[in-house]
Amino acid sequence: MFTILTVILISASVSECLLPREYRAQKFKENCVSYGFVIGTTEFAQCMQTENANWGAASQQNMQNLQNTLKNEADRRQAQTDKLNNQNRQVNCTTRYYGNTARTTCN
Repeated sequence: MFTILTVILISASVSECLLPREYRAQKFKENCVSYGFVIGTTEFAQCMQTENANWGAASQQNMQNLQNTLKNEADRRQAQTDKLNNQNRQVNCTTRYYGNTARTTCN
């Protein structure tokens, strides 16, 4: 499950990061035109800059989310490994008797 999810997340993040500039510029242009900005105006240029900045912020957030997901999964797996190692660990105990009492120590 984790492997499939990881591959999907990585693929989505990488494909978004590797979109050609021309493709992104075309999408930004389409967005700005759909917002009502006229190509060649200062407002249109500002819209394009805003679209680009928003894309960059979204890409960074996606990458941060991916890194957090991978770290959380690595931590979870390490905890499972530690738990299994502790369950399978051999325990050595020594019991000493003092009159009517016994003292057992284990390591």
